[in-house]
Amino acid sequence: MRLLTVFLAFAFLCGTAFALDKDEALHGPTVVVPLGDQGGRAVGDDCTNPIVIDAVPFYGTGFTTCGALNDYTETCLGSYDGGEDTIFQLTITEQVWVNIIMDPLGTTWTGVAIDDECPLASSCLGFNTGSSGVRTISQVGLAPGTYYIMVDTWPTPDCIPSFNLTIEPTDPPPPPPANDTCEGAIAIERCTSGVIDGDLTWALGNYTPGDYPSSCTGYGALGKDVVYVVDLLAGDVISLVYSYVGTSFDESLYIITDCADPAGTCVAGSDGGHPEDITWTCTADGTYYIICDAYSSTGGGPFTLTYDVTCPLPTAVCCVGENCFLYSEADCGLVGGTWHVDWTACDPNPCEIPVPQDSESWGTIKSVYR
Repeated sequence: MRLLTVFLAFAFLCGTAFALDKDEALHGPTVVVPLGDQGGRAVGDDCTNPIVIDAVPFYGTGFTTCGALNDYTETCLGSYDGGEDTIFQLTITEQVWVNIIMDPLGTTWTGVAIDDECPLASSCLGFNTGSSGVRTISQVGLAPGTYYIMVDTWPTPDCIPSFNLTIEPTDPPPPPPANDTCEGAIAIERCTSGVIDGDLTWALGNYTPGDYPSSCTGYGALGKDVVYVVDLLAGDVISLVYSYVGTSFDESLYIITDCADPAGTCVAGSDGGHPEDITWTCTADGTYYIICDAYSSTGGGPFTLTYDVTCPLPTAVCCVGENCFLYSEADCGLVGGTWHVDWTACDPNPCEIPVPQDSESWGTIKSVYR
């Protein structure tokens, strides 16, 4: 049942990814709702007696989690599974794409998730959480089978007094962009600058810089992301500016060396405002991946990435009298020296030998003093 792509779901995320992040400052301390006994209670209270949905579309009103007790934690909802929860069972008889819309009717700090097991796992098929407003899991692909939907809160509030649930068919989404993963990363040429127009709208969330507060950006990034790649040499300076265009979202920008271990190989990151910017001097020759990400699990949209890769000027022997230095041509000119592009070392010192006027003798000089 997990064969189809699920948009706005990120299977690599652990359930605690939300616990201490940007939302923490807004929410305040978490109030622990004691776990309830499972089984033998009202319909929808737990996995043993869920509210059954046997057809799509489905439009249900007047549900509540109040009185359902807190049955399940450590799910993909993270901090949003700490309140009283209500469970629905959805039976699908043929492949379908759906939008799942939960309207908490004004209750704050709510979440909704879907999975093919109950209790829901720490990585589920889809989820959506937030401090206010309607919660929507968009364009979820479901194969025939049985699924479970969980509605919950990050307490306080401890429960949702009244909510509506809608499940409606929708069209399959377009495929993700070619640079959705590192395998299809779009190349940026060394020693160049420019502006790239990109779009996260149909991208998936494949990468994160780590967890709050130890990641290279200071935060996690649960949203959609795309990848660019550049080969750098030690001493190269790369400058990046990442900015949404039109619809705003919370950008997250970071540079990594290993796509299988983003958090462990992040060399520079930014998630401090809008736009995000990085200026970093490369410390070792290698291939580097630039991740344009979104902090929120629902974040993403059109953006621009402005880049500038400054490469150090080549150095060669600069003779200032009989003193030898390795300077760029420009720096050699500043000190009044004579720059020899073909001479690459000052040991032995080639500047101690008078520069011959006969160009045919250069080969002999270079063979001795290189």
